[in-house]
Amino acid sequence: NNDAAIAAIERAAGWVGTISPEGVTTYQEEESRAVFQAGNAAFMRNWPYAYNLGNAEDSAVAGNFEWVPLPMGAERRAACLGGWQLAVSQYSDNIEASVAFTRFLASSENLKERALSAQGNPPTMPSVYEDEDIMANPLMARLGPILETAVARPSVATGASYNDASALFSGAVHSVLTGEADADEAMEELEIDLEDLLADM
Repeated sequence: NNDAAIAAIERAAGWVGTISPEGVTTYQEEESRAVFQAGNAAFMRNWPYAYNLGNAEDSAVAGNFEWVPLPMGAERRAACLGGWQLAVSQYSDNIEASVAFTRFLASSENLKERALSAQGNPPTMPSVYEDEDIMANPLMARLGPILETAVARPSVATGASYNDASALFSGAVHSVLTGEADADEAMEELEIDLEDLLADM
């Protein structure tokens, strides 16, 4: 709950129905990709898989767009760091094989292979971004520097309540984007709700 956050949300709300379609507040990844890939949107925020699909032969925008970092505030750029977590259950029938497979999935060789696949999963090891094949890939070459300033989702601070915190945050922002709430009030209520959530942990 701060002036910069309120200004950013108000700015995004002003885009709805002007430079963004009215329905944008209901879009999931595939709806936004369909609009963008048909050439009916100037911008799209999506996961890396959308880059390869956007450059497919049947795409209206193939070869005519770039992957860029999110806009930044006055201080610094910060992308949101997510990811897949790999673990082996202590109840596994074959812990040794499970650990070996998990290590294979986390290996630099496998990270490179998945990065260059159609899915385009970003490698989690910084050293993989130094690979010649990775550096030659337009998407991966851009992702490496972005990940250097990425900030982890607040899953550590919120622990098992992360889904609840995420729902509170997205609900508050969504209410402003749809015009159901004022940004100042929504952020003030969000701050109270998040403080209550953290106090109950």
